[in-house]
Amino acid sequence: MILIIGGTILLMFGLMWWSKRRYGPVALGLVVGLVLADWWASQVALLLDGVGWRLSGLPSRGLAALLLLLLPAGLLLLGGNKYANGRQALLAAAALAAFLAALLVPVLGDQLVLDGVGATVYGWLGEHWQRLATVGLVYAVIDTGLPAAHHHSKRGRPKKS
Repeated sequence: MILIIGGTILLMFGLMWWSKRRYGPVALGLVVGLVLADWWASQVALLLDGVGWRLSGLPSRGLAALLLLLLPAGLLLLGGNKYANGRQALLAAAALAAFLAALLVPVLGDQLVLDGVGATVYGWLGEHWQRLATVGLVYAVIDTGLPAAHHHSKRGRPKKS
């Protein structure tokens, strides 16, 4: 289970850093996914059971909730505004990973069976996930409202005809 959660967080961190997408829209996509997971996870789990999709260590409802959580943010990673430099992209990727970790608590909380370090980390997240999610959500709204950096062509301005 820890591999699934850690792998999901690392995957989203890597995709966010690689794509250099703005934090705000992608984080708001996670919020949309949180709502979808709450509303539709049980029905999607039935569909996953019907087609035989399984993930070792995660019940079908947990898999459905995870997919619904990530789908809108994943789609938003495909297009949109980008950060102009690597430092901003790295900060955004780290912020998204922390925000995702916080949102995984309500999504997968009742699906988890953890012990050792995983239980300790999850216990801390379980106590503080709402604070982390609030900070991540406020940052998303602020980032969405900031103007996007304009990329200038390396070739210069187009010639007038």
